[in-house]
Amino acid sequence: MRAKIYMDTVKEAETITALASKCDEEVFIEDGNGLKVRAKSIIGNLYALEFEELWLVSEGDYYTIFNDFIVGNPLEAPAAY
Repeated sequence: MRAKIYMDTVKEAETITALASKCDEEVFIEDGNGLKVRAKSIIGNLYALEFEELWLVSEGDYYTIFNDFIVGNPLEAPAAY
């Protein structure tokens, strides 16, 4: 999965960390320039608060888990990014 997300506060970073920790596969937050951090890491997520653009990336399909943070409808997203 690859979905554009928002994360603006420390509380949201903590929530995303908790949600990502429930996932079996690795979950990353990437910016638009190739930087990425592990979403299961609070330190990584706090660092990602500085990213201009946030993408949640994982081999697993976790749209329902992160639904509250996904920008737009992931079902309408193009197949290739």
